[in-house]
Amino acid sequence: MKQLYIRSGRVILEQVPPPPLDVRGILVDVLAAVISVGTESRSVQGSRLQPVRQLVRSPSFRREVLRRLRAGTFLSTAKRQLGLGFPTTPPRRSLGAPTGYSCAGRVREVGEQVRDIQPGERVACAGSPHAELAYVPQNLFVPVPDGVSDAEAAFVALGSIALHSVRQAEVHCGETVVVMGLGVIGQLVAQLARVGGARTIVADLLPERLELACRVGAHLALDPTGAGMLEEVLAFTGGLGADAVLLCMGGESARPIQQALELIRERGRLVVVGTPLLNIPRGPFYQKEVELRIARSYGPGRYDPAYEEEGQDYPAGYIRWTERRNMAEFLRLVAEKRVDVASLVTHRFPFAQAEQAYKTAMEGGSGSLGVVLLREEERAVVTLLPESPAPTGRLGVAVVGAGSFARSFHLPNAARSPQIKLEAIVDKEVQHARQVASELGAELGTGDIATVLRDPAVDLVIITTPHDLHASQTIAALEAGKAVFCEKPMGMTPAEVDQVVDAVEHTGGFYAIGFNRRFAPTVVRARELLAGRKGPLALNYRVMGTFVPADHWIYDPVRGGGRIVGEMCHFYDLLCYLVGSPPLRLTAAGGTLSHPGTRLHDNMVCTLTFADGSIASLVYGDLGRPQFPKERLEVFAGEGMLVVDDFVELRVEGFSRQRGMRLPKSDKGHRAELEAIAQALLEGRPSPIDAQAGRLAMHCAFRTLQALASGAPQDLEGGR
Repeated sequence: MKQLYIRSGRVILEQVPPPPLDVRGILVDVLAAVISVGTESRSVQGSRLQPVRQLVRSPSFRREVLRRLRAGTFLSTAKRQLGLGFPTTPPRRSLGAPTGYSCAGRVREVGEQVRDIQPGERVACAGSPHAELAYVPQNLFVPVPDGVSDAEAAFVALGSIALHSVRQAEVHCGETVVVMGLGVIGQLVAQLARVGGARTIVADLLPERLELACRVGAHLALDPTGAGMLEEVLAFTGGLGADAVLLCMGGESARPIQQALELIRERGRLVVVGTPLLNIPRGPFYQKEVELRIARSYGPGRYDPAYEEEGQDYPAGYIRWTERRNMAEFLRLVAEKRVDVASLVTHRFPFAQAEQAYKTAMEGGSGSLGVVLLREEERAVVTLLPESPAPTGRLGVAVVGAGSFARSFHLPNAARSPQIKLEAIVDKEVQHARQVASELGAELGTGDIATVLRDPAVDLVIITTPHDLHASQTIAALEAGKAVFCEKPMGMTPAEVDQVVDAVEHTGGFYAIGFNRRFAPTVVRARELLAGRKGPLALNYRVMGTFVPADHWIYDPVRGGGRIVGEMCHFYDLLCYLVGSPPLRLTAAGGTLSHPGTRLHDNMVCTLTFADGSIASLVYGDLGRPQFPKERLEVFAGEGMLVVDDFVELRVEGFSRQRGMRLPKSDKGHRAELEAIAQALLEGRPSPIDAQAGRLAMHCAFRTLQALASGAPQDLEGGR
């Protein structure tokens, strides 16, 4: 079998004998393994002494050294192992240090004393090296629940570390927890603290990791180098400070622990999860009576040979949460979708490309987080539900149109998603399609959409072509039995939109329209706050986009249809989504300041009235400076006011003293939208943004054109 070792600062895939089966454990065919970027990657950064350091830190190694010293055999053993002092004997080549400690697979053989697992069942394992076949003792594996993929289950060791850390923090419902350091374990700590009822504040130097934490539920994201971090934490906690701070990072700086002491309240709890420099100042600890705790790996049982090697359990009445029980509980939370592991996976590599995987883990910077190794013959993940359209549990996806928008959003998001397998790239430039397919690992690059519509491996077609092709390609894909995710606009005319709706209805197919702003974290939070309102809303939405010259393709009446049809439908959808009531009437007034002497309406003011009495104004144009934030949405309700600024910040006034959120950068929901669509397909649920929602927004856009042409208000009749 093959196993990974670290030798002389390099990852080496070696052919070694399979491990023997002990009566107290099982043999597992490993299907997926996770590289712990923070822990494992440090060992391949060129240090030849790293394997020695790893051994020295091992309690079993230290016991063996002590035994040989007492027996007087240490020096001779060391010389023999290192090939020293024997000039006539060639030095023995060391395999190096085994690496890896978190994986999932299928049971091959079961030891005689193991009673709770059978061959063929899936298990998740802690402490096992990266190898094709692993021996796992009784207390270091747990069954994988239905609905959890191999890649998700492979996070079990990291998840149990995170869960034990949260237990050490003794998080209670309603408390505020600060998580500093958002590697995989930090991300999981933040999610698990929120599952326990805490309000979570996250801090990291990398904006992408802050954005991810907010997307999966963190309440506040902060840059630890920012001058106002302490003030923001105090404001969030009403001046109290954090109840607990968890340090989930390494490093040689004393600043993290000093900063944690500033953020924590009196008699709060400071939990060290990673390996920060513990240069502990006595003053702040004494003045606040802060309690310092260390989280030791997976939980009780760790480093105890009687537990880990001999299979002796601790009675639950005395020790409720052992490392094995933590592992099982973590997977239960994943199965119930209360912890999102899939979003942490940024890279997948076949086992044979382990060296490249480690290089990515080390050098990827903000782009690498969860790096997963997969057995090439076992790359499929488990089907979430029997009625899923994809028998492998992953959606086969074809992207039609590989222009700049697709390359910026849908293609990288699809490539990163554990729910998606890119099958094909279609573009009118065939060579470009093949190049993109090669870069992203898709099976096919072609200029012929008919080819992918006939391909049984394709479940979902993502359409990002010029506007005039949307309706016809959507209908063709639906009639071929494919699910469709089409970027806006839905069609160029009311008739085309109606044809798409008819095709959805008569085929019974799955259709989603690309109105991503619904899925922006700031908008999701705003809608949550508005859910309990008792009266109508007043909304003011200002959008100032980039100036587009009159000869741009968007103004081509055949290809683009203009910016009202091609872009304003976005904003109408968001207004209708937040109000949650059908629009009844629309007025519009516009000028032609951007293009004098033309009929291009780039600057206008529109108003909408809704059936529940809500009103909205939409100011749209391309004036001003491009450095100014593009979008600002103000929502006035009886109990307060919400302000969304360019999908970076949500400010809240009123609403029972609820607080808003701030992201490190603008997030308009593209990735969350794709994930929601994929999840709905895999679980057999309806589209999260269906054809009727698309028709409603498009209807508003078409009526805007009529209002501008006639100068008269337009009746909408709820979008019909």
